[in-house]
Amino acid sequence: MVDNGVRSMGVGNPRQKESLAEWVFDWKTEYYRKEIRKAGGDIWFGIIGCGAYVENNRVKGIVVATPEGKGIVLAHTVIDSTGSADMAIAAGAAYRYTDGNSVAVQGAGFPFKNPNDFYNNTDWTFTNDTDLLDVWRTMVVAKDKFEEQYDIGKIPQTRERRRMIGDFTVSVLDVYNGRTYPDTISVHLSSFDTHGFTEDPFFALKPPAHSGADVLAYMPFRALLPKHLEGIVVTGLGASANRDAMPVLRMQPCLQNQGFAVGKAAAMAAANRQNIRYIDIKQLQKELIKIGNMPEHVLTDVDNYPPPFAKVQEAAKTVVDNLKGLEIVLWDREKGVRALTDNFYLTENKKDKLVYARILGMIGISDGWKELMKAIDSFDDWDEGWNFRGMGQFGRSLSYLDSLIIAAGRTKKTEVLPSLFRLMKKLTPESEFSHFRAVAIALETIGNKKAAKPLFELIQMPGVRGHAIQDIETAKKVEPKSKTDTSTRNNSLHELILGRALYRCGDYNGVGNQILNEYSKDLRGHYYRHANGVLEMGIKQKKLKLEL
Repeated sequence: MVDNGVRSMGVGNPRQKESLAEWVFDWKTEYYRKEIRKAGGDIWFGIIGCGAYVENNRVKGIVVATPEGKGIVLAHTVIDSTGSADMAIAAGAAYRYTDGNSVAVQGAGFPFKNPNDFYNNTDWTFTNDTDLLDVWRTMVVAKDKFEEQYDIGKIPQTRERRRMIGDFTVSVLDVYNGRTYPDTISVHLSSFDTHGFTEDPFFALKPPAHSGADVLAYMPFRALLPKHLEGIVVTGLGASANRDAMPVLRMQPCLQNQGFAVGKAAAMAAANRQNIRYIDIKQLQKELIKIGNMPEHVLTDVDNYPPPFAKVQEAAKTVVDNLKGLEIVLWDREKGVRALTDNFYLTENKKDKLVYARILGMIGISDGWKELMKAIDSFDDWDEGWNFRGMGQFGRSLSYLDSLIIAAGRTKKTEVLPSLFRLMKKLTPESEFSHFRAVAIALETIGNKKAAKPLFELIQMPGVRGHAIQDIETAKKVEPKSKTDTSTRNNSLHELILGRALYRCGDYNGVGNQILNEYSKDLRGHYYRHANGVLEMGIKQKKLKLEL
């Protein structure tokens, strides 16, 4: 509907694009303006939503800053399409984002703009949209980076933002098992364009397919409803989903459909004077099916989770064949661990036993630690690793040996440390980022002080230190002209992740703490959030030990 409407505006115009998949951006803006006005809506320009008006856990409006001053806009239902769940979070919704546990985030950029451009996709940085200092840094560096271009864009090109915690959270395994729901509100189809590294144990074992292999995912209405809040619904990147599942859920055509569906839902809630959480979802689905937004089967779909134990047991047998059925056996963890453990002890095939040991280790079960250590010891040197890649990143972000090392670390067995130390001595400044990341994850998970000095020695290698950016001149100086630069992020991720692991293993000469403190003053918001989060977690743990 939207794409056809935009296209119909330019019949015979020389600016018209050849395919429906392309559009003239100012025509699309005008299409939305016309449709909103036709429906009786008002459009306010120069307005910033800066808060929420909430009574008894019901959102009754939003706080806005306008050229005339601040005010409150009352609403029966607030649709938060900020992309960062800003209004829901302001209303008190819990959310997930980069923190002391994770620095993984999809690559971002800031585009250049030339007359009549349609598509300038960039990926050269990480940007936290909610951090004005970081957004300023991104804009200033972009203006310098693209100084020979006609202009630059207006907002950062971020692919991952704050995700509120809803009544339901869509996981990677929900997507890969084709989970269906009785309250599906939108259907999403995309190849798994990760723009960076993944963290889910499933992907550490079985990476997503390469470009062109589309994945179909269903989004339940519950995943758009912030937990414990009424009167508000969240769309797009702010929805409740695992960050590794979001690449399939974030594509623009699918979100156009989702936005339309949510608008219909809000209209139904207002007409019936009810909370949007309790609308007649089947009636909404019928209307969406009628216009082609969703397939007919969503009307009769039920939740197909959990998988029957017999199906999990069968999958536990087939995983030895190139991890076939891994998504099933990991989907219901309790059943999966039972089935995997049974097969691990029953099989006499050494190769099969290692497959089970690697899967169990990756999810924190220690039974196969000896098999993992033997497998690591069979490597004389590192295999082919992975350096940070943003644009065009499909498939693996770890090597096979990397996954063995992480799995061994997650068994928390100190006996595997000598095997890891041996391989660490073979790392060089030219070694791939994934190898450094693997040993860092393994060692910080075990958390033994014996790992501190080996980690310190890695950090002393040429080129590892000195990549924090604390002022704008440095930010401009170190950023190459490329619109898809990875070197700057590779350097900082090496240093930050190794420093984090060193700090968590008891530190050595205070270097881990020093690195984290340097990044806690970084202009780049995600590094700042991660470094501060790690330090805060460390302080809490020390206080807890003292209290005990």
